[in-house]
Amino acid sequence: MKRSCVDVIPRNGQYIVRIIENGETKDHTFDFELHAQAFADGQHFRLLALEAQPMVDAAEFERKPDASPLSHDRSRGPAVR
Repeated sequence: MKRSCVDVIPRNGQYIVRIIENGETKDHTFDFELHAQAFADGQHFRLLALEAQPMVDAAEFERKPDASPLSHDRSRGPAVR
């Protein structure tokens, strides 16, 4: 798994949120530190959630032609996605 990170960098009276994800670097510029920190926090949680998801083999998603992605055994109650 590749490492990801989020940093807030003060520069020339502005705040840059630097996101490193899958080897790519993206910068977002903000005038207010509070806005930069809020955005950085959201990105940090997003990256944590992505890293927590297990890798899934594409073969698991193959379905029979008549199967619906929402089909379920009705005897066990409503489907939960």
